[in-house]
Amino acid sequence: MDILRDLQLPIGLMMFGALLACLGILLLGEYRKAFFENPRAVMSFEVFSQLSQFGSGPGYLGVLLLFCSLFFLFGGLVSLIVPWLFYAAHLWSVLFPPSAG
Repeated sequence: MDILRDLQLPIGLMMFGALLACLGILLLGEYRKAFFENPRAVMSFEVFSQLSQFGSGPGYLGVLLLFCSLFFLFGGLVSLIVPWLFYAAHLWSVLFPPSAG
């Protein structure tokens, strides 16, 4: 069926976005746990400067994963809505055919 094939990509994108969001939340939880164990060690200037660099630290990686998950979720939602608009237009033309004259 054509409709099921068209749903595979949007649902896959949204599932991958949800997976990235869960991983990001888990990493932020690990960063929070480390912060509450020893706030001075986690929030020292050296660690704060390392967080601002690309790819260092679980806090930065968690936020990056959350932002990436938003793009995947939004892309999946858009690619889910756009084909349904075409199906709705086709269904409308079948249900209410234009008059001949």
